[in-house]
Amino acid sequence: MTKHKNADERRAEILNAAIEEINAKGLNGLTMEGIIARTSLSKGGVYRFFNNKKEIIQAVLWHATDHVASINVEEALAWNLPLVETMVQKTFRRMLSEENRTMLRVMVLLTPEIMNDRDLQAMMHRQYAQLERDYRLLLYGIIQRDNLTLLPGAEERVDTMIGMANSLFHGLSVQAMQGAREEHLEAQLLYFIRLTLQDLIRKEAGDETV
Repeated sequence: MTKHKNADERRAEILNAAIEEINAKGLNGLTMEGIIARTSLSKGGVYRFFNNKKEIIQAVLWHATDHVASINVEEALAWNLPLVETMVQKTFRRMLSEENRTMLRVMVLLTPEIMNDRDLQAMMHRQYAQLERDYRLLLYGIIQRDNLTLLPGAEERVDTMIGMANSLFHGLSVQAMQGAREEHLEAQLLYFIRLTLQDLIRKEAGDETV
């Protein structure tokens, strides 16, 4: 007996088809017809979920960003890893998984569209605002869990650090798509994290927990 897909499964099928189409043909080659051809749905079935290509691009971009960069704060805290290791796990190692490399490529390919579309820019701003809130919660959660001490004035610099980390993430994404070695990318990330934490957290003599 054939299992009928529910609405969420059909929507996911359309998004996956769009991701495959973007990876195969780039943004300029993306068409509704090409997306439809990669699904098991009829033309009308696809249009029941998305009115046009722009709506699909918005959904794909949100999905890709959320898939690659979103975090589960409680899960990350439960790892009980030091701060630096936690950040590396939630960024670099997750970013370079095989599935996420595809998502990263999509994000890079969609960059020109984002630069020229105010709706996409507003959507990404909301997405990044949520990510920054989550990373702030994670940072302070680890500080509290591990009894770390912030340096004077550090709280005022946390948001700047997170914003810079966001920019670094995009830079590493592009380098990953260009074939940069993983150890080279990880070294950049570790250098940034350790450098910024020196300006935020007091490190006691002999303390290796950060």
